[in-house]
Amino acid sequence: MIKRIEQNRYRLDLIFCYISLLGILGIYVGIVNMYFWIFLLITRLAMCRRIELGIFLLFLGSSLWGRLFASKELVLIFTIIPLLVGMFILRKEILKILVFNKRSFLFFSILILYFTIMFLLGPQNEYAKEKILKLFVRGYVWLVAFLIYVQTYRISNRNLAILFIILALFYLSQSYQLYGVRPAYLGDISFFRNSAIKMGTTFTGGNILNTHTLAYLPLGALTFWMSDKNILGKKQIGLSIVFFLLSFGLILMSGVRQALGVLIVIFALRLFLNKRRIISFRNLFTLLVIFYIVVSVVSWFGSEYLEKTLSQRNTVEARLNRDFVTPFRVLAIDPVFGVGFGGYPDYANKNYPHNLFLEILCELGMVGFMVILMCLGAFWVSRRKINMVRFRTLNNAYLFLLFTVFFMRSMISGDLTGNIVLLGLLLCFVKIHPLDLKHIRKTV
Repeated sequence: MIKRIEQNRYRLDLIFCYISLLGILGIYVGIVNMYFWIFLLITRLAMCRRIELGIFLLFLGSSLWGRLFASKELVLIFTIIPLLVGMFILRKEILKILVFNKRSFLFFSILILYFTIMFLLGPQNEYAKEKILKLFVRGYVWLVAFLIYVQTYRISNRNLAILFIILALFYLSQSYQLYGVRPAYLGDISFFRNSAIKMGTTFTGGNILNTHTLAYLPLGALTFWMSDKNILGKKQIGLSIVFFLLSFGLILMSGVRQALGVLIVIFALRLFLNKRRIISFRNLFTLLVIFYIVVSVVSWFGSEYLEKTLSQRNTVEARLNRDFVTPFRVLAIDPVFGVGFGGYPDYANKNYPHNLFLEILCELGMVGFMVILMCLGAFWVSRRKINMVRFRTLNNAYLFLLFTVFFMRSMISGDLTGNIVLLGLLLCFVKIHPLDLKHIRKTV
């Protein structure tokens, strides 16, 4: 069965993309619910290879792109079960990764140990307890998953991308079905964000609908898609255009302006990586065309929030206060040692400053920041010959594109528990010893 699927992979991928596009229309009309996307997700998972299925379950259980449910009970279920199943499926690969990547696990364990010591010396409030637990679980899960991703031959980036797109559509339809989030008309792309903001101010306990989850699921899917070295070939260009339209439409619906900026950066990097000459007239012209198309589409659809973002400065003061003024006030309390691991909410009206570097500086101080830098620097001392930008995995994918997405997300969103993946990815730029390849090939 798998051989037949591989022979017809292009057609099947194109069919799934068209079904997803029609599904978006069905969500607008009101005839497609979240159970349709669950069925489509299960169907797609049945077409995946064993390792692809295991990696996806690890990503799903560790909430790589954000939480998918407002219910804490569902979050707990969909965190534990996929993780356990994914670890069981990849049990052989996990053991080999532990053996062949001792250096990566050693330095990551040093980081986790340091964070644990800082937790014990810190305020140990509820946020800090939850933070250190998530940091430990997510950190090791993501490190294992990405090391397997880097060091396995037959992993389809298209498979992972389509799975993430289906998850994004499930999240969108879930909001429609459970919370009555509905568009006013067929071309309404602001309905999700407007409803998310309204519901976030109506109910206690934070936002029920998370715009960043809807934004980064398709953005992550598109990054996996674009990271494939062969995805821009002539035979793949039609499918890539359809997938881009699908991803871009979901990003527009989220209303997250940062995601649009990251999208342009990813396209620019992919164009540069595709040529030996990074700076060329063709690349610059193509990038300008992409930027013009993105801005034109946003203006044409008339997204109120995005238009304000691109044309006005009405939110600059509020964002500067949240992203810079408040964090620097907290940093000024103790710039050397910080206010303690998880201590940021004791001095601000937010749990974290929406910037990984500022979060580390505020809570761990300059000393903590230097400890992390020295640990990562010691790991990279023996990695001088590795070209980080053009580094390719064994499945011929550019890992730097994924690193860029997580880096830019860490600068604008989330806390250390979600952005620890960035530190883990830095430990995944490794070359495999030729003797180890024979063992890894046996797992395919």
